[in-house]
Amino acid sequence: VGRTVTIVGVLAGGTLRRSGTTDENGEVTFQALPGAYECLVASPPQAAAATWHSFVNLASWSEGLTADVVSIELVPRVPFVGRVTDAFGLPVEAGTLTLERRLDGQAGDALFVAPAPFEAQLGVDGVFMTAIDPGTYDVLVAPDPSTGAPHTFETDLVVGQEGLRFDLGLPPPGLLHLTVAGPDGNWI
Repeated sequence: VGRTVTIVGVLAGGTLRRSGTTDENGEVTFQALPGAYECLVASPPQAAAATWHSFVNLASWSEGLTADVVSIELVPRVPFVGRVTDAFGLPVEAGTLTLERRLDGQAGDALFVAPAPFEAQLGVDGVFMTAIDPGTYDVLVAPDPSTGAPHTFETDLVVGQEGLRFDLGLPPPGLLHLTVAGPDGNWI
């Protein structure tokens, strides 16, 4: 319920774009011309079903006849699991992983899969677990400040149809040494 469905068709008379939201029966209806349409069914990050992107063909129909029903079956998201440890190999037991999916599409596509970021919480023994769409991700690991572990950014993680196990050892925190001078140039 409440999935956004968008279709885009490049037709003889121009481009036709329609968006709608599924009802309690999972249905959405568009008035559209016959032809081939690119179709995107967007699932929010907390949903169990993955975002769907493909093509559908709409046949013409006459007044009084019912339109062809195009059925789309969403698949479950895939697991993204792992463990985060600090520079000494100890588990980082508090913090957040934010997974941002890279824009996904082929040349000529009018629609691109770019869902809102997914999040996972670091738990007991530094373990995290969530379900995401297959794709390429950039991941921000943000340990809780109480852990003393630094934030880390990992890029280009490819998550396939089987999901991904991602274990990460964080680098040691840096040391910052500051010297402060007052307006008169004297050290304070």
